Amino acid sequence: MSTLLNNTISDLSPHMEVTTQTVRPQTINNDHPDPQVKVRAARRRFTVADKLRIISEADKCTVHGQLGALLRREGIYSATLISFRKQQDEGKLSKDTVQVRKDKLTRDAVIESSNKRIASLELENLKLKTLLDIQKKVSVLFNLTFEQQNAE
Repeated sequence: MSTLLNNTISDLSPHMEVTTQTVRPQTINNDHPDPQVKVRAARRRFTVADKLRIISEADKCTVHGQLGALLRREGIYSATLISFRKQQDEGKLSKDTVQVRKDKLTRDAVIESSNKRIASLELENLKLKTLLDIQKKVSVLFNLTFEQQNAE
């Protein structure tokens, strides 16, 4: 039985190595990609303008079948249209996504510069505290107090 199975499998593909346990593809030395590997398609991203256009066209559909034709033409599902409408109701379609990203980058830059400023001020504060400690030690060493300085 295994001989019949091995002969059948080896007849199907000349690029297969047949063993009694597994069937493995042999390495092929050519420039073509392996046809069994599926390339994952990139997801479609709709701009705010596209979403608003599709919503407005969907709102204009009154006759039975027009909405389905619109969805087929745009290549989207009804759930996607529902998602667009939900985003519109939440106010997420009021700004363009590019502007939102720029705002986020600007906000991140402000936070980063603020953090740098805080770090430099903390370092300066540490230096001033050290200087104050040195002044206290010098005044103790020379027996100086504020009352003596005010009396002079």
